[in-house]
Amino acid sequence: KQKIRKKKKERKKRRRSGIDDENRDELNDSSRPTKKTRKSSKVKNTHLENEAKEIEISNVSLEPSSSSFQVRRLKMIVSLLPNSMSNVRGHIRRSLRKNILRYSHGIGGVLLALSNVSFEKEHSSGKILNEFPHIHFQIICDALVFCPEIGMKLTGVVNESFPSHLGILVHTLFNAMIPAEHLQRAGYIYDRSMREWCNKGASVEDDDSESPLLQHEVIKVGGSVSFMIDKVHECAGVISLEGQNPSIL
Repeated sequence: KQKIRKKKKERKKRRRSGIDDENRDELNDSSRPTKKTRKSSKVKNTHLENEAKEIEISNVSLEPSSSSFQVRRLKMIVSLLPNSMSNVRGHIRRSLRKNILRYSHGIGGVLLALSNVSFEKEHSSGKILNEFPHIHFQIICDALVFCPEIGMKLTGVVNESFPSHLGILVHTLFNAMIPAEHLQRAGYIYDRSMREWCNKGASVEDDDSESPLLQHEVIKVGGSVSFMIDKVHECAGVISLEGQNPSIL
């Protein structure tokens, strides 16, 4: 009987060890990437590389202007991957569109629109540098650029009114704000009951009343305001403006 019991125990141990070995093999097989996963990872990597390609601005020619909008002649280098060679012009346009409404230090402003996109005559074909796969094309185009500068006057629509600042939307695209310090220096006081910035102007005589009345200037949400640019902030291609010397329009 004891021999039979020992044999049964040994059989159970063998079965358990066999099950454990099978589980280990399954875990090892599941951790190894299959051919499909390898292919998908390669596709993802190429997609990321295609998005990571940059547009380098080599030369900018412009005419001096006091306006915040300027048309500038740009010379750019666009880098494409080999899988984009089937439609070079289409992929160049897509690459350029990714930079629209983004601030560029090379351009000196926010790119709004592009026109007259063409290859440079001397460099109509692409070039490959060293062992890198990208093909580089030299492009010439006209660009409409929003280029705000310190000291420039702008107008916008008030969209926020807080004790700390006044929020303004410029050209329905760009955010601007006037801090409370600059508003107070301009003579405005925040009315907490009305939640508006008010400015007590000069006294105005009324024929019906003996005492003069004070004319109030109120900056209302939805109203137009002009201001002078004091600072220009930029983060990840998005700009915000800080102004001073506000005046109601």
